[in-house]
Amino acid sequence: MAMKKMFLALFVAALSAAFVMGGCGGPQATTAPGQTVSTEQGDATKQTTAPEQKAATVAAPVAKPVVVIVKGDDPVVMMAQAFELLGGLKPIVGDAKTVVLKPNLTGMMGGEYKGVSTSGEVMSALLGELKKNTDATLTIAEGPGGGRIGWMVRATNLEKAVKDYDVEVIDTNDVNTPRVRVELPDGLAYKHYDYPKVVKEADVFINVPVMKTHQLSGITIGFKNLFGYFPGGQRRGVYHDQYSDALIDMVTIRKPDLIVVDALRGMQGRGPLWGSIVEHNLIIVGTDIVAVDTVCGALMGQPIERIPYTNKAAKMGMGVADLANIEIRGEKIEDVKIDYEMARWYVGIQIPRTQELIDRLEKLVDGGTEEEIDRRDNTVSCKLYHFTDKNLQPNMEKYPLRINTGFTVYMYMKRDTDIIEFHTRHAVFYDENREAAETETRAWIKENLGDLLKDEDIKTLPLGGDWHGRKE
Repeated sequence: MAMKKMFLALFVAALSAAFVMGGCGGPQATTAPGQTVSTEQGDATKQTTAPEQKAATVAAPVAKPVVVIVKGDDPVVMMAQAFELLGGLKPIVGDAKTVVLKPNLTGMMGGEYKGVSTSGEVMSALLGELKKNTDATLTIAEGPGGGRIGWMVRATNLEKAVKDYDVEVIDTNDVNTPRVRVELPDGLAYKHYDYPKVVKEADVFINVPVMKTHQLSGITIGFKNLFGYFPGGQRRGVYHDQYSDALIDMVTIRKPDLIVVDALRGMQGRGPLWGSIVEHNLIIVGTDIVAVDTVCGALMGQPIERIPYTNKAAKMGMGVADLANIEIRGEKIEDVKIDYEMARWYVGIQIPRTQELIDRLEKLVDGGTEEEIDRRDNTVSCKLYHFTDKNLQPNMEKYPLRINTGFTVYMYMKRDTDIIEFHTRHAVFYDENREAAETETRAWIKENLGDLLKDEDIKTLPLGGDWHGRKE
């Protein structure tokens, strides 16, 4: 019996030692379950995920990401309040040597600020807070959607702050701005990107979007603002076809450390350029880009569950897209929410351009207007025939969320093109709207022009490629 007790004691001791050492194989790697391991590949970082291990005890609950909403009329005071509620700016900037800021400098309509671009007021207030908390070099890096960055800095009343705070301004559209080739073996849209070097190498990266609707993405906040880092000019358009996945790739390359949303004056309806102003008087701040976009979507009264890139990014573990799991500090969403008018996009249908079809269309509508329109630096003469929503017959049982706004026919009169285009607008968030718009337009074409066409003559225009009959 004594021998059995001794043997049992030795066995228990050995087993305890094995658990302390991490198993019979000796000490194990200290990678936490689900922790990301980085291995450098040139300028890129390849991400691999350590295998999940079964925890011996119940894990502590994961802290909810914090998003701060501040309302007021003084951006300087609001910015200070926002960072106080967030827990301070110093923990974010730390001992950084370089801080890069990405505003949305898209353009100015009619020579005045209309909620199109991040305001100089918000940028100045943010730069002031940064100067209080860090000695780092401050850089604004942006690829403007319209105009040169120097003009945009002046137009948004940012010039004084740039001088006062000694901020470097870099135009990432400039072909002379250094870029690094970033390899993304697991990229969703592409497997490599030429990314601005100054942003990739920054110690701290701050995303400063303006809150507005967008005709392609529904809303443009943190994710969509990163579109400005794709190569500029016509080269940027190639990413429209896969914009949702491409935006997620942008965050994979360089995730913002802080997002500061300018919602002093938002834009609704025909964003990102031609919408109307919404006096919202808010600043929103957070460190989780998915959570910030989700909260902003809710503040705009937009159907956040339908935002493709936000929800896909959340499923990939890039952040939180569930309001129930986001800690809101400051104002309550329901107290400051404003239902923004939703943006519209269009489905493009094309048919061959023949004189018979032109004659038929001219009989179907009164008073098509001939005007000069500018398409990608090509000024062309084009007749536009506008049909109202009464011309389309939406199936509201099949498409209960359908928003029907009619369609426009484009007929180019002085151009080397062999097609006629039909543009039918729909609400951008809803896939069923896109399907409905295409179905309805095809049905109208077949009903009114079908005897002059074959089924294969009716084609859907690609989203980001051959718009408006352009032949590359």
